[in-house]
Amino acid sequence: MAQEISEIKRQLARVREELARIEYRIAQVELKMAKPSEEERIRALEEELRKKYPNMKFDRDLLGLVGILPYNPMEKDNEVIREAVLKKF
Repeated sequence: MAQEISEIKRQLARVREELARIEYRIAQVELKMAKPSEEERIRALEEELRKKYPNMKFDRDLLGLVGILPYNPMEKDNEVIREAVLKKF
């Protein structure tokens, strides 16, 4: 009986992990659907900065790295940041 309970608990833990992965994927897709393209975000950021600093030149590659990481749960921070850096370089 104790073995059955521990097996059920292990299965439940696996299901919870899979559910967390699925929820993360859903959040990523929803974010992609709801947000403007990267080029639009860079353009908007550049316009905002130009209003404040009209005579300054901006590096679009650098602007592209600012604030483009998707929402992620805290336990996924390292993984998401690593993927974003690998994707850019």
